[in-house]
Amino acid sequence: MQDDKKCEEKRLNISESIASATLLIFGGISVLRGVNWIIYNENPLDSEMYESLIDVAPLSFWGSVFIIGGALTMLASWFLPKYNIKSRFAVTLFFGGLITSVNYFIVAISGFNNALTWLTPATMIALSILGGVLAFFGGVKIWLMKKGS
Repeated sequence: MQDDKKCEEKRLNISESIASATLLIFGGISVLRGVNWIIYNENPLDSEMYESLIDVAPLSFWGSVFIIGGALTMLASWFLPKYNIKSRFAVTLFFGGLITSVNYFIVAISGFNNALTWLTPATMIALSILGGVLAFFGGVKIWLMKKGS
């Protein structure tokens, strides 16, 4: 892995710009959800979905995990345009996608019978799939780098 070499930036093409913006926004949404759950964990009784999550762990725990996954996804966006640090991009993409995918899936499962509308679990499943796809691409990149060296 070539992370020790001098980092050179390149100009992003339109596909890379879209990918970078998507990573940044998805990570930002996850971080905001985490911050919300840490700040407003005192009165979660507005939804049975939150109550089912609290049965497993406090909302501040879930919020912390969302912040970690979102921050890693946002870091992947920052590493995308860098030469010679593609391993950092792949690792942050893999772990950020994996963490957010698992978390959104858990929230979706807790919301199937407890959400106010069907839209909440459907949205969480879609976000879980997005995180899973990101983790898959990061994992493939890691595997190809290991295989090539």
